Amino acid sequence: PAIQVPPITADSFEIKGQFLSMLRENQFDGRMVSDPITHVENFLDTCELFKNQGASDDAVRLRVFPLTLTGDAKGWLKSLGSGTITTWNSLRDKFITRYFPPAKAEKLRTDITTFKQKTDESLYEAWERLKRMIRSCPQHGLSRGQIVQTFYRGIDASTRGILDSSAGGVFMYKTPNEAYALLEDMSVHTFEWAPSRDESVK
Repeated sequence: PAIQVPPITADSFEIKGQFLSMLRENQFDGRMVSDPITHVENFLDTCELFKNQGASDDAVRLRVFPLTLTGDAKGWLKSLGSGTITTWNSLRDKFITRYFPPAKAEKLRTDITTFKQKTDESLYEAWERLKRMIRSCPQHGLSRGQIVQTFYRGIDASTRGILDSSAGGVFMYKTPNEAYALLEDMSVHTFEWAPSRDESVK
């Protein structure tokens, strides 16, 4: 097999049937409509539910990840050279590189760098949308400072004024970490106090 699985030193190691079912429900077939990023995120979320004392994360993930592959994706894994994968990071990187082609990554990077706040979109909604775009493109290559600049450049004048006011001056004079933290705090505050779209506001 392509995966060289590290040994498990625990006296007993078991993955209960309910977790195996969850893993098999999260299938990736390698077709164009499949999302490798979401697949890996869902896989890791499931693995967190059955952490075993004495079994490393790599030992568990390398054992069960093949269960989530089907069709072309399973064939791709079998086509790799014997023992070429020894860590989870290596398997994840090979998987994403195979099913997240450069052309797709380039399009997503362009979408991120040309980000614009939509009409009637709140600060919270705009910030969360940009973060989702960034999460969907691991190869975005943007620093925290560049992410903040992209957001500030893409929002409308009224939202920019709110940010500047909350920063006590010019928002972009903040350090990248300070600006990012302020955006997180403000978006949560906006979400908590914003009325529902189906509520009538007097």
